Parts: sequence; C-alpha cells; structure tokens
Amino acid sequence: MRRLLAAGVVAAVVIGVILLALAYRNQSRSSQQPSESGVGEAQGLLGQVGFRIKVSHVTRDLSQAALPAAGGGRHYVGLDVTFYNDSPSQQRADPGDFQLRDPQGGLHSHVGPGPSSGQCAAWRIADLHAKGKESEPPRDQSADQVGPVFGPVGVCFEAGGDPTGPLVLLWNPDVGFLVSGVQVTLP
Repeated sequence: MRRLLAAGVVAAVVIGVILLALAYRNQSRSSQQPSESGVGEAQGLLGQVGFRIKVSHVTRDLSQAALPAAGGGRHYVGLDVTFYNDSPSQQRADPGDFQLRDPQGGLHSHVGPGPSSGQCAAWRIADLHAKGKESEPPRDQSADQVGPVFGPVGVCFEAGGDPTGPLVLLWNPDVGFLVSGVQVTLP
C-alpha cells in the first residue's frame, strides 16, 4: 500500500513538472516570437490554438464627447480589434480579456462607456463558432453568437505617459488550462 502511495506521489510530481515546463515554454515563446504588426495568436498548453486577433485603427490620443475627462496627465487610447477563429472549437471574444500597458508601465483595463460612444462603444461578449460548426450550442448563453470572424470592435483604455510612447496590448483569452497571455506591440 505504501509503495502504491509513493508511486502516486512521484507520478503527480512528474506530471506537475511537465505541465509547468510546458507553460513556461509557451510563455517564453509567446513573448519572444516576432509576429506580424498588430497581430496576436493565443497559445494553449501545447502551442497555438487557432484563435487570433488583428489590431487596426490605433488612436493614441482619443478625444470623444462620451468619455469622461481623463485627468492627471492621462489620455485615452482607442483601437479596433477583429477576432479570427480557425480552431476546431468555439472561442470567446470578450472586452474584459484586454489590458493596455502604457509608456510608464501602468496596466489599464478596457473602458466602454456606452453604445453611442464611437470607437469606445460597449459591445457584448461573442461566441465565435468554428467553421462548419455553427449549429453547436452556445458556449455562453448570454453571448452573441457569431461565425468564425467577429469585428472590428472598438476597445479603449485610459493611459498615462507620452501618447507617442510605446504601448502594448495584453490579451488573455480563455482558451484552456495554463494559457499564456498574448502581447501585441501597437503601432
């Protein structure tokens, strides 16, 4: 009985080490891998999952009447995101999966004040169905059901620092266990 318990503990430790090594490898690969400007692809435990985004129309010093005044040397950054699902399963487009790293290193969550605020208009979570699987039940009952492409949709952030300084979009999609986030350097 003790040998069986010891073998189980050893197996659990080995599996844990393998999972951590795979997660570290994917995290290192996703942060070092050069990509097409404005494009990011989600990485699962075993590599790319076929879910990607393309960023366009970046406005680094956005002014819109529907936004509250940015204070303390802050400004708004607006951008459009288009989601592409080439994976065999449904994926979720969620504005809450995004953050912006500003030139000062600050992290900022998406702000979407309402449906009539131009590039910063609020949008609902969407299920992107895989090609040929449009009849599958929804992943999220409250989400909009769309095909394999969704967008472009606006995403906006309040940011600090110089509007011309380096900006990085961080995308953390829910695509599986031990997923590394995607970093997209903005033009």
